[in-house]
Amino acid sequence: MIRPLRASLAAAILVATSIAGATQPVAAGCGINVTFVNRENVTAKVNERESKSKAVAVVFGTNWWKRLGDGTISVPANGQKTRAYTTSFGCDVPKRYKFLVKSGGNSKTIYKPNEDGFTTKRNITVTIDF
Repeated sequence: MIRPLRASLAAAILVATSIAGATQPVAAGCGINVTFVNRENVTAKVNERESKSKAVAVVFGTNWWKRLGDGTISVPANGQKTRAYTTSFGCDVPKRYKFLVKSGGNSKTIYKPNEDGFTTKRNITVTIDF
């Protein structure tokens, strides 16, 4: 009696694992490359803690912004820097990005592709000009 029960339990776990594995690529995330282009004559700072991504998909009635990193990127005057990030959900899920940038005492949030749009692009350019 115990052996058939163990076999049934093992089969149920295998099916559940297969189902979870089938959905994993969507939830696993997506690698993106962001190039920050500074057109200012002073160094710009990108606050990664306040720079975030948001998927178009609503999960369980919520749609949260997810932080891209924990540091600060210094982009030299009239220069550029490229960083790689992993975002939530798969690459086919459209996302919106926002980047908090400070330069010469000014700060602003730059949205990509814009404040209302979403994109599946994996190479993003953020132009810093105040």
